[in-house]
Amino acid sequence: APVTSLCVCPSELPRLNAIPGVVDGTITAHNATIEWRRWSPDRGDPGDPNILWYNVFVRGSGQTSYRKAGMVVHTFCRGKCRYVLTGLQPNTRYSVYVSVRRDGEGGDGPPGPIFHLTTKCAGKAGKTQQHSPDN
Repeated sequence: APVTSLCVCPSELPRLNAIPGVVDGTITAHNATIEWRRWSPDRGDPGDPNILWYNVFVRGSGQTSYRKAGMVVHTFCRGKCRYVLTGLQPNTRYSVYVSVRRDGEGGDGPPGPIFHLTTKCAGKAGKTQQHSPDN
């Protein structure tokens, strides 16, 4: 009798290779806007397509784990994706990464490259200023 075998080939989860960055002039004491290019196999990003959204994770200095800050729907990105991090603490260093979510069960990709930003010091009357040792 012929032997029939079924091979279930696992798909590769998507991952961003490019490091996200902060949009110039958007860091305050409590907020920062980050941006990254869309996931693209043409640009060397690994994984299988049908991308749904991007998850943004953040961790402040002294914190032991990352928290999900939010998400951006893939189709809303036009070349680059943007997300506004809110509720940040003044004069604090944050580590941030973006992961990719594709369609299907277990579609959360691994963390992309981690980058760092530091919020500004809180100034008087709600204004912000650059932190310096003299303040």
